[in-house]
Amino acid sequence: MPLLFDISRWNIVEDYKLLAQRTVGGFIKASEAVWPDPLFTTHWSEAREVGLLRGAYHFWRPDQTPEKQAQKFFEIVQGTGDMGELPPVLDVEMRGKSSDVLTCLKEIERLFGKRPIIYTAQGIWNTLGSTPWARDYPLWIANYRIAGTVRWSEDLVETVMQKSPFLPNAWKGADWTLWQFTQRGHGPDFGLDWSKSKQIDLNVFNGTLKDLEKFAGTTVGAGVGAGGAGEGEEKEAPPSEVEDPWDNEPLPRIGRKARVLVSALSLRNAPIVMEGNIKDRMRQGDRTVITNVRKDDNYIWCETGYRQWFAYKRRDGTQFAQEI
Repeated sequence: MPLLFDISRWNIVEDYKLLAQRTVGGFIKASEAVWPDPLFTTHWSEAREVGLLRGAYHFWRPDQTPEKQAQKFFEIVQGTGDMGELPPVLDVEMRGKSSDVLTCLKEIERLFGKRPIIYTAQGIWNTLGSTPWARDYPLWIANYRIAGTVRWSEDLVETVMQKSPFLPNAWKGADWTLWQFTQRGHGPDFGLDWSKSKQIDLNVFNGTLKDLEKFAGTTVGAGVGAGGAGEGEEKEAPPSEVEDPWDNEPLPRIGRKARVLVSALSLRNAPIVMEGNIKDRMRQGDRTVITNVRKDDNYIWCETGYRQWFAYKRRDGTQFAQEI
């Protein structure tokens, strides 16, 4: 089974050749809501130069219209003059209306001319309720059954496949296409800059390399050195980037106290929302010292004590705690 990566602005790659030696391809974040990922064009072109199979993904948000999101996703990828090889992906990690998700999927398929992949986790998708249409789409499931930091080895995929992912209800009894088995791949093993991004998401494809190439419609390495457009062709200018206000969201200060604003706030063993990582809970009015701070695409996280992380604020403006 082929090994693939997925990366975004949070992954600083310094050696794409090493990434290509360890994986056969992957998915690169192009957009979220109506904002482009600032590293998309760099990741996209560099991955092609080393012959990696590439697919673009869009992080869906329920606070923007599905049509507008699909259109922006398409414009960002089309603007590179290079649509990639793997199908586009709709990344569903937030609760919302299943009808909006379906509308976005249909619009992506219309624009790209390829049936998109759904990326999601069991707990998130099950909140959407009945989605009998979901099986019409390839499933990329996020389910972290491999504990700790994952180092590169020749038998990594063989080790991973001793387990299997838990699927959302809509896909019970069906096959998955891709499995994101960890968010904690050891970055330098895959060409990442250790000083800026220590971890990388890793995935397996449910099939052989030949199956993956058929899925992509091309072979691994076919685009090495090809660039985005043909010899002498003029590339379309990439769309102008809209500043993401989340970039400028202030962070709480380490060493200060935070007061819980909501009725119950989970303490997790890592700064990520996933099943099984809740250690304890704090109650409204509780106060605690901030010992570490992290920000990802959707949350600002604070640590209090050893491996006790709580969500401080969410991108949509929801405030869970407040610095005092």
